[in-house]
Parts: sequence; structure tokens; C-alpha cells
Amino acid sequence: MQHSGFSEPSSGDVGAQATECAAERGVPEALRLTAARLRQISELWTQATEVETEPYAALANMDRIRYQSELEAYNYRCLGLFARLSVKLD
Repeated sequence: MQHSGFSEPSSGDVGAQATECAAERGVPEALRLTAARLRQISELWTQATEVETEPYAALANMDRIRYQSELEAYNYRCLGLFARLSVKLD
């Protein structure tokens, strides 16, 4: 099966085609998620109570804070480097 960019599959089961594509690319079978499995995961998440999802929301929030902190540090380093370079160019 040849894949061309982001074009939509012409026909057939999209989940089966995605699984076949993953197999061709060498993705281990244990890591391949079928459309049916993704639907099951989505349903479980939708049915989960706030208490059940709270730990994941807390992890997401901590990750958001980490990302913002790393982005600020990166921007600070880049701006500092740019400022030093612009002084040398003047």
C-alpha cells in the first residue's frame, strides 16, 4: 500500500488501513492503536468521574507550568544572545 501525503483513503476501513500503514513502518503490534481501541479509550475517559480524572488534570497542569517555565528560560537565553550579538555588530 503506497501512502501519498495527507490524502484521504479512497475506500475501506480507515482503521484497518492505519494499522496496515503502521505495520509497514515497523511500529510494534503492541503499540498500534486501532480505531476500535481508540473509541473504547474515548468512551472510558468520557464516562470517568471528576475524581478519576483529577490526577491527570493535575499532571497536565504541572506539565503546563513546566513548559511555561522552560519557554521563559529559553526566550531569556535567546534574547540575551541576540542582545550580545547586536552589540558586537554595532
